[in-house]
Amino acid sequence: MNGIAPSPALPVYLITHEFYPVRGGIATFTEEIAKASASLGYDVEVWAQSAPPDIEKTWPFRLRRLPLKGTHGLLCQLRLARELVANRRRLRHATVYMPEPGPMLTMMLLQFFHAFRPKRLVLTFHGSEILKFARSPFRRWLGRQLIRRATRISTLSTYTQELLLTHFPEAATTSPTIYADLEVQFAGQTAQYKHLAFQRVTQGNQVQISGTIPATCSDFKIDRPSFLTVPIKNEIPVRIEMTWHPM
Repeated sequence: MNGIAPSPALPVYLITHEFYPVRGGIATFTEEIAKASASLGYDVEVWAQSAPPDIEKTWPFRLRRLPLKGTHGLLCQLRLARELVANRRRLRHATVYMPEPGPMLTMMLLQFFHAFRPKRLVLTFHGSEILKFARSPFRRWLGRQLIRRATRISTLSTYTQELLLTHFPEAATTSPTIYADLEVQFAGQTAQYKHLAFQRVTQGNQVQISGTIPATCSDFKIDRPSFLTVPIKNEIPVRIEMTWHPM
């Protein structure tokens, strides 16, 4: 799942408990996302767990070390909450990206304080944290509220996406990728297409849906036309662009 891309003029604060020198999937993912965003011209600042100063590297983005070890414990949650509240004025006009469960746990509690409301909130789910959040009724309720407040939600695989939607169906309303089964009638024939992906983008009060139907001549029992005796391709993809806005 992908979503509304933040404007390059809007600063992006990527907040994580797992960053260099930590090694692992989440740390690598976070590092690469930050590098890619900076290379695209985004104003990126990474907030990460504490680390010895002698191991620091040069990054193509700003890096701020936080006074926390980077665990999912209550102490780390409280220290991160203090940093977020102290910088709420900056974050209020920015995109806050939480690519892993550590900062999400803190945000689950802060989401109810009106003083801390980032302009855009982006979440990425990896898999195991979905089950962890769903296991506790209270944390599941907090997770659902957080997902409803998110501007954008992404997952790293189709399996993770299905797992997220199973336990947190609210994520479907924030997902920019929607899936549909379509039935198309043309030339007296009917063709059915299953699980087609369409992209949804919200701009103000308008919702735009776009995608492509992978139609072929064979779907409608149409002989492929030819040009100068050379058969033309069987594929006839149909591009769909739709816009909804209030009347």
